[in-house]
Amino acid sequence: MLRPRDGFAQVLGVTEERRDQGYRTPEGAAPSVLAALGGAALMSVWLKLGGLLGVRTFASADFRWAYLLASLLIGAVVGVLAQLMWSVLAGLVARRLGRRVDQAELRTVWGAASFPLTFALFPLLLLDVALVGPASFTTERLGDPLSTGWAAISIAMGAALVIWWMYLLTRGFSATTAFSFGRSLPSLLVALLSTLGLVMALRGLGFVLGTGP
Repeated sequence: MLRPRDGFAQVLGVTEERRDQGYRTPEGAAPSVLAALGGAALMSVWLKLGGLLGVRTFASADFRWAYLLASLLIGAVVGVLAQLMWSVLAGLVARRLGRRVDQAELRTVWGAASFPLTFALFPLLLLDVALVGPASFTTERLGDPLSTGWAAISIAMGAALVIWWMYLLTRGFSATTAFSFGRSLPSLLVALLSTLGLVMALRGLGFVLGTGP
């Protein structure tokens, strides 16, 4: 997390050892679990940030804890699917730029880069529920100064964790391909487009099934 060049070298070394030992999934289960937690964390940040930006509206009267849980589960699914999609598309980007990389290594990179996002769930999400309650995830104005102050801090910290994730993902791609940070930036664009594309696809499926946005 703090020394990504060394950290990714160690993580990718473990993946290489598992491949040499004949494992069918050299990266193991941890990257997928972290990708799921990271996806849920991104969803939790979006539920708070989207209201602040005015791109989503959700009244307190309509809030249900089941809706929040369902949103986090959808985020987890999107996180895993985005990890798989990125491992394929980023591999194509690397090949286009003159490197061949293993998809298992890229899945490992996504999982490792997602680790800081788990702090958006534990403890940020738990503190949101404890200090502010359901209003954290709606778009109605908060009246309590303490709740308003914590909501601002929570959103800022969540946004910082997302930026950290993007930085680590780019650094991980750089460590895998030996490209410079600047030359690795297209992989970040692919990651963002993959995640956004999956979200839009699920939203479109919701309209088709008649369940709304």
